[in-house]
Amino acid sequence: MTSEDRPSEIDKLFEEDKAKLCEYNLNDAVLVSEIFSKTGLIDLLVKRSQISGLLLDQLGMMSAAFDHFYLPKIHRAELVAPNVNDVIISEHAAGGYVVEPIPGIYHDVIVLDFKSLYPSIIQSFKIDPVSRLFSHIGTITTPEGYKFSASLHFLPGFINELMKKRIEASKVGDVHLSQAIKILMNSFYGVMGSNGCRFYHPHLPTAITGTGKWLLLQSKDYLHKQGYEVIYGDTDSLFVKLKEGEGDDAKTNGERIASELNDYWKKRLKDEFSVTSFLELEFEKYYSRFVLTPLRGGEQGAKKRYAGLLKINGQEELEFVGMEFVRSDWTKLAKEFQVQLYMKVFNDEDVRDWIRNVVNKVNRGGYDDKLVYRKRLRKEIDEYQKSGPPHVRAARMINKTSGTVEYVITKRGPVPIELTHGDLDYQHYIEKQLKPIADSVLGLLGESFDSIIKSPQLDFFD
Repeated sequence: MTSEDRPSEIDKLFEEDKAKLCEYNLNDAVLVSEIFSKTGLIDLLVKRSQISGLLLDQLGMMSAAFDHFYLPKIHRAELVAPNVNDVIISEHAAGGYVVEPIPGIYHDVIVLDFKSLYPSIIQSFKIDPVSRLFSHIGTITTPEGYKFSASLHFLPGFINELMKKRIEASKVGDVHLSQAIKILMNSFYGVMGSNGCRFYHPHLPTAITGTGKWLLLQSKDYLHKQGYEVIYGDTDSLFVKLKEGEGDDAKTNGERIASELNDYWKKRLKDEFSVTSFLELEFEKYYSRFVLTPLRGGEQGAKKRYAGLLKINGQEELEFVGMEFVRSDWTKLAKEFQVQLYMKVFNDEDVRDWIRNVVNKVNRGGYDDKLVYRKRLRKEIDEYQKSGPPHVRAARMINKTSGTVEYVITKRGPVPIELTHGDLDYQHYIEKQLKPIADSVLGLLGESFDSIIKSPQLDFFD
């Protein structure tokens, strides 16, 4: 039975064939159990429960996990914890910092990643609720001017313990324990800045994100002085263009650069802040070709949006981040067009004739089976406004009230695929599906989609 027919089919089986309904329910339970077994989901949840002190059905309550660890420490230190109802939210911390992307098509780009950046900042600068309270004792000052105690703190030591457990888990191949520890450690930053945490104070998360921003920018400056160009950065990662010839042994050079940066930070944090650096940069990946696209209609780089040709064990693999290929609401035509276009660009092929041929084939109906949009109804159909987005209008035509709507754009507007749709609006697909994808990279080549398809050599719009 299909997902849409399931409720009515179950009701029918209950009335007419209870044995078959039992068989269906049993098979359903077996399938779910097999999914849990294959993914290791239950083991992961159990490991998270064990290290956080939360019951399985409470694992999303990270403030409670923080209390589970922190309250006993507070009480043993003869301190009184605040009541969560007395917390007054004064400001929200900024998110992770993004280094402005420099649009372009590049050769030989590596990604350097700060391993567990926020937990390691907490360790290095002793960022902690009690440490902030006693910041006048053995004062440590962060790059942004926030003060903490070098000797009175609990959270940095707990993270040290978790880090050791994670290393041990990795050594014995316990991936679920390792992941559970990672989830818990990464929650501390957000918890200390949330209104559900009794230890909330705006300086705690702001000190962490402010230090993270400083580390990215100062790392960028260091690399620039070494002759490297940082073309992008996001929260805990730096995208670095290698020097001429270094791409031939990208892994070795990437690991060398990461090691040099780690040494730099150990010395600088000791000299300037009198703290031990727990920061660890590591070489993450290498792109033989890489593209950062500009914002649509502008020259500024688009954040969290790039593509690259990865080298993994000698094999090439195209990776998209934040682009149409990874989004579910773009057509198959658009996704395939994007993959082929970027592969051609990365291989330095001329794309003009190829683009004209794709447009010609669209107009001739050669891609009709790839023009279907798929979008889910996220609320009851009656909750949408009368006009509504295209998938809602299509759903109303067949009285569909839930699930995923499959539809095409015709000259009459959106039409569900269940109804006749012989008057497809090819111009819509060319303008809304092909053109945005093409122009995001063609501008970097001094070309545009319109100039290519309106070339006097061919005119497919007559």
